[in-house]
Amino acid sequence: MAKRFSDTDKWKKGWIKKLTPGEKLVWVYLLDNCNHAGIWDVEIEVAETRLGIKINPIEVIKAFGDKIKVIDNGNKWFITNFISFQYGILNPLNRAHKSVIDILEKCQIRGYASPSQGATQGCKDKDKDKDMDMDMDMDKEVNKEKKYNTIFIKPTIPELTDYIKTKNLKIDAEYFFDFYESKGWVVGKNKMKDWKAAVRNWERMRKDKGGDTDEKPIKFDY
Repeated sequence: MAKRFSDTDKWKKGWIKKLTPGEKLVWVYLLDNCNHAGIWDVEIEVAETRLGIKINPIEVIKAFGDKIKVIDNGNKWFITNFISFQYGILNPLNRAHKSVIDILEKCQIRGYASPSQGATQGCKDKDKDKDMDMDMDMDKEVNKEKKYNTIFIKPTIPELTDYIKTKNLKIDAEYFFDFYESKGWVVGKNKMKDWKAAVRNWERMRKDKGGDTDEKPIKFDY
């Protein structure tokens, strides 16, 4: 689980006070669910399901103003003050910072990284200590992410149900779970790598087999 700095004074800020309760909830959700570069892959339906509210993205963008930047043709939102609050000035010679810089450059977001290590010199000692602690934490998170990407973690039935619902699929979550639980989460002769892809594949096979519109499980031959 990623750990981040949180602005405990955010509730005192004028622009946040003006938000509706739902907009405040969405703002905290963005801070928790964006990646470590402050970029959120826009999934309105998923956010609505998890928050239990309806979200009007146009109204939310208008309410947040310059606090977010819409990029990638609206498919991603960038939290503009995330980098400065979490890292200060990004140092390209820092491994954890480098991964953030790579993401920003890929999304054509510039102006947050120093041209060299020397650009960060002259900071106060307490800021240096803060940066060192943060760098250590980020290194740990990056290592955990690498480890996570190499290890399959089976989903829970609620996770399956949530994903199936957000994608409007007609797969029975419990049947899917029990099927692969009995097979040791193996597809063919190999360990499953992506359970979401497997769910989508079941949906395609269901349609190919002439599945009806209810959620009755379709039996497959593998």
